[in-house]
Amino acid sequence: MKPLHSLLVLALLSPAGAWADPSGLPCADLADPGVTAMPGRLKLDLKASEAAALAHSPNLKAARFDELSAGRQADSQESVLLPLLSVDGSAKYMDKVPSVALLPGKPPIEFGSHNNWSAGVNFSWTVWDWGALRGAWKSAQATAAARSEATRMTQRQVKLAVRAAYLQIRLACEQVHLVADSLSLAQDQLRDVEAKVKAGTSGRIDLASSRQETLDRRRTLREARASLANAIRDLSALTGTAAVGDPSLALDSDTAAHPPTGIEPASLVVEVEPVDAILTALGTWPGKIDAESQPLVRQWDAQAKAAHQMEKSAKAGLLPKVQVTARSSYDYPDQILPESIQQNVVGVSASMPLFDWGRAKRQSDAAKDQARAAEARRDQAQEDWRRDVAKASGDFQALKAEADLDRQASQQAAELAKLVRESYKSGRSSYLEADSADLKALQAQVQSARTAVQVLLQAAVLSSLTSD
Repeated sequence: MKPLHSLLVLALLSPAGAWADPSGLPCADLADPGVTAMPGRLKLDLKASEAAALAHSPNLKAARFDELSAGRQADSQESVLLPLLSVDGSAKYMDKVPSVALLPGKPPIEFGSHNNWSAGVNFSWTVWDWGALRGAWKSAQATAAARSEATRMTQRQVKLAVRAAYLQIRLACEQVHLVADSLSLAQDQLRDVEAKVKAGTSGRIDLASSRQETLDRRRTLREARASLANAIRDLSALTGTAAVGDPSLALDSDTAAHPPTGIEPASLVVEVEPVDAILTALGTWPGKIDAESQPLVRQWDAQAKAAHQMEKSAKAGLLPKVQVTARSSYDYPDQILPESIQQNVVGVSASMPLFDWGRAKRQSDAAKDQARAAEARRDQAQEDWRRDVAKASGDFQALKAEADLDRQASQQAAELAKLVRESYKSGRSSYLEADSADLKALQAQVQSARTAVQVLLQAAVLSSLTSD
């Protein structure tokens, strides 16, 4: 049996987002939909799958919009530090206007006019508030930085999810290939047993056992194909693309080229990457790792800084603040005379709260508690990250050693199965002994494939923990 560790998966995405072949044509163009004998082909590339998932992920889009919103909120808060220039206008009608009769027999003099209006330009600027507005602006900036780190964290999660789904396809392809080879071997053994029964050199118990084993391998192959179909659907959901053809009867490329007798034809042919190519795509992780630079740690650190700035802003609300105002307007009437006049006003005001029922102090204390909570979560995130890196690194090394042992066990089980089969053909061993050796060889090969994929998955976890 030829393992899939040496096969190549190359996935190219067409501009429309559909799975594509190296020629740049969508896979739908490779097969005539009216000819069922030509299944679609699915060629996957880890980097292309990651790019598609990052472009499609609704969670990542939401995180980026949150980051954009927080950045704009910080810019908006900064503008409060600058002078404010505005225009206003008003108009009103007074039913009664004060009047007085100065001379007997003369009409009374009205103080004002029934129609009143004003239009002007206003200027205001808080020139000193002990850092209340600046603290709010700094807090908004720190919140925007926290949103940025949350986006980085979401991006890591999306990449890890698509890598896990991609490696699950590889494992499923490996299992399909191994079980299909095992089914082909069982079919060869069944034909051999049938010939021996006809020749009278074997009994019907061996024939019944061989037929049962062949049926068991068919069922196992069908289950493996179903697992492959689900893995393809998982990756398609993450990348927002759809594989050409029905994945429910997918086969790996080697099995599709030489399928066992009598199985359902492939609805989709899947090609997979070799281990070295996947490890290259996963990247490398640095030898010296800094916990403080990790996105979750930086996110909570930024949240703590935002809370500290809000604490300062709330405390400053207890102190005096000075504001400069100016206004230039046209008003009607001019106090008593019914005519319009230009009025210019400049003023300085100072205010300080004397009693606010403890509102500012409670706000300051609440912000201080929020800062302490964020700092505690930051410290916990650092501890969790260091623990996770140590565990992932240890598991990676252990799995590499286990994978080497599994490969040796698989080779030895295959050699033993071959010897027992030859012994059975020469009449020195029973059919049950040969069948048992074949089953152990299959189990060893499947275990070796699983361990190999676990090595890759652990490498993906390490890469996710230590890189952007």
